[in-house]
Amino acid sequence: MTEKGRNPGWRFRVGVSRDEVGALAAADEQGVWFDSEKELNAYVRRQLDLNSKDKSDE
Repeated sequence: MTEKGRNPGWRFRVGVSRDEVGALAAADEQGVWFDSEKELNAYVRRQLDLNSKDKSDE
């Protein structure tokens, strides 16, 4: 993740799911920025894993 001033990756992604967009939009609101697409994808996978665990706990 980097300092502010770079474009958040989610604004440039095409063909993402609603859950991915939600995770990336939340990251943007929190000021999280990504250096590479690999870092961005890893973040999304972690968020989706956390979300699926939360849903299974209900």
